[in-house]
Amino acid sequence: MQDREAHCKPVDDLVALFGTSLDSGLSAQVAQARLLELGANELVKEERASPIALFFAQFKNTLIVILLVATVLSAVLGEIVDAAIFLLENGAVNGVNLDVDGGWLLA
Repeated sequence: MQDREAHCKPVDDLVALFGTSLDSGLSAQVAQARLLELGANELVKEERASPIALFFAQFKNTLIVILLVATVLSAVLGEIVDAAIFLLENGAVNGVNLDVDGGWLLA
């Protein structure tokens, strides 16, 4: 019964396809049968990742790993200012990633 291109079809074709009527809609029996067959028209709530999982997921990003390695190398070579700049950049990239993936904060 799912038709991914239903929005492109004429209304009369869709009425015939779904076995309904523009005047009266579905009968109570057909509506009940479809409810039993297809289930309720409800969105499934997705389980969201925890903040800890989001934190560790940041390290899947190659750019983050490169910045962390650059930070350590700069610190080891005595370039503390460069290491601090790398840390700030890494924080900014992580912040952007959390903002993009941080929908859990809004819920």
